[in-house]
Amino acid sequence: MDLDEHQTTYLLYAPAKNPGGWNLDLAAFGAALEATFPEVRYETRQGGQLRLSFWAVSEDGIEFTGFASNEGRDTVVLTDNTADEAAVFIAWLRDSFLPSPDLVRFSSEPAQTEIRELLAYAREFHGDRRYKREPLAEASGRSVSGIRTAYKDGEADAVTLQVGREPAGRRMRPPARHGHDRRNTPASVPESGTEAGVFRR
Repeated sequence: MDLDEHQTTYLLYAPAKNPGGWNLDLAAFGAALEATFPEVRYETRQGGQLRLSFWAVSEDGIEFTGFASNEGRDTVVLTDNTADEAAVFIAWLRDSFLPSPDLVRFSSEPAQTEIRELLAYAREFHGDRRYKREPLAEASGRSVSGIRTAYKDGEADAVTLQVGREPAGRRMRPPARHGHDRRNTPASVPESGTEAGVFRR
């Protein structure tokens, strides 16, 4: 694969310690796109969260498709761009739109997947010596409460394949007895000092 031509999703967002630091106004963002790019279309949509979906083309013919949201954390998502293309948009956002150039953080979809797997490993594969949420939140740019929901069974399964063992929460549960109705079986109790595993099926 030619990484220079690889297209993926890029997440641009405000720092965890200042999630509203962009002062992102969706109408103002749409107007800024119109003032910068020769071809622009955008609309505001209300779904799970209020967002502004946009399509824009630069003078060099680079197409940008994505959305902006200011719910929870100021965020812009670009879909299907190469690293060089995303760099053009990030430079505009940083230098021409944001109140301060040091307020932008960014990551790619593959990087986010790797981060979720690392969080699953840190929290679920160390028994009662699991990593604490506070330093993990700081390192990953998430809130402390967000660490609980940052990964799911899929990430834990991927880690299991890599390290050759299952999460501690799964290992603690006894196997179901043949023919027994599991709906009437109480959930297993974790060992003292640990939290209940998040990978119950």
